[in-house]
Amino acid sequence: MTSSPDGHPVKSYLTVTPPGPVTDRVELDIRWTIDAGGVPARSVKVALTHDGAAVGAAETLDLGAGEVVARGIRLTTEGMNGDRTFVLSVSVEGQPLPAVARSVTVLPSATRSPRLIGGAWVGLTHWSEDEGLYWNRELSQFTADDWRELVRGMKALGMRTIIVQETWRNPVWYGRHYHQMTAENYRETYAGRAYYPSRLWPGRVELPCGDPVDTILDEADKQGMRVFLGMGLYAHFDYTAGSLAWHRDVLRELWSMYRRHDSLHGWYVSEELSGPLRPHEQRYWDATDEFRSEVLAFFKGLRETVRELAPHTLLMVAPDANVGEAADVWPELLRQCDIACFQVYQKQPPEAVRRMQAWCDAAGCHHWWDLEIFGFEHPGKPGAHRDGYTKTLPDGTEQWIPTPLIPQPMELLKREMGQMDSLEYICAYQYPGLLCAPGARLKPGGEPAVRLYRDYQAYVAARNPAQTEGKP
Repeated sequence: MTSSPDGHPVKSYLTVTPPGPVTDRVELDIRWTIDAGGVPARSVKVALTHDGAAVGAAETLDLGAGEVVARGIRLTTEGMNGDRTFVLSVSVEGQPLPAVARSVTVLPSATRSPRLIGGAWVGLTHWSEDEGLYWNRELSQFTADDWRELVRGMKALGMRTIIVQETWRNPVWYGRHYHQMTAENYRETYAGRAYYPSRLWPGRVELPCGDPVDTILDEADKQGMRVFLGMGLYAHFDYTAGSLAWHRDVLRELWSMYRRHDSLHGWYVSEELSGPLRPHEQRYWDATDEFRSEVLAFFKGLRETVRELAPHTLLMVAPDANVGEAADVWPELLRQCDIACFQVYQKQPPEAVRRMQAWCDAAGCHHWWDLEIFGFEHPGKPGAHRDGYTKTLPDGTEQWIPTPLIPQPMELLKREMGQMDSLEYICAYQYPGLLCAPGARLKPGGEPAVRLYRDYQAYVAARNPAQTEGKP
């Protein structure tokens, strides 16, 4: 983001998606926004270049007070190789604004997937003390310097994307048995706690770092990385009208507070979403049709607000990949999202991935993979298990029991990335507690997280040495 040096409120923004690394077999989604601010702006000249060559036609705009103009283009990476730079140049009445530049690393490849982790989720603390047993204590002690160190550790592995898991913590779930919030009363009844100095509600997650959201964005600015901010949590799996209204309030505040950060790339919906698009508990399944309508209205409404405020930013959802039961709904839902980053793809047949790719292509939605680098610890059984731990009850039903999350072995992750060769971008869940730079002051996840970090660093160096930057 840049603004006029002479005090004119015009601001310009540029995003290139995926942020890289990508292969030479995908399309880049390039978006830019010119925001006039509070006064009219005349003779605003705008030009986009790629390594010095014009991309599209330059144009001259006359903007009214408060007017926001958005443009975009898709550009194939075929024939590109190495670091490619896109520059947005803007002048206002002959006075140039500082140029906005974005660089993307393009790798020659026989597959669409780079088979590298381009980014990862960052949970400021984990919602479950059981699952986060081996890292929540350390994360709760993180200072601003520790968060900066974590961002640099990610970049040293070649990652360019950070997805902040959530900016609010509210331990309730969808359904009348869990809360009574509505679109009419949520402003009075919401009891969640913010990870940043919000003015919306007074609750705070008490941490040594007063604003880890701002700290992560600031360090990402310095490192040339990109950040998605998690807009949640209102309530797990909740997409009611109250949730939409709450998310709109939070989105407006996050944009107002953090729009100055060059690294702000988009928004992630923290509530989670099941592939079948039904409530998370069977006792609510009779409301599945209503639930699906709420989901569609939620993403349509939230995307409209994103387009109103910051049309260059992207809206991401990360559902599980068991979408078959809702095959008639997903094509429409994807039209309301910019990025769908699917979990548990390693359990799906290849034809399911191809079907989703076709739906995403038709909707103009990016199709990414949420690679789960964790496994569940099972009592009395060594190793990281892909499936959660369950206990058989006297009536014969299975009860899920939360257990600690631990890193998967690199050999398994290497094999899974090798099998999934058609997706343009891979993001891992999650970095804190599962990956940790050896030199970090605090080590969430302990030695197992350090071991996976070193193993993945060696994997990246073997595939493409230019992607690792030092040994933190």
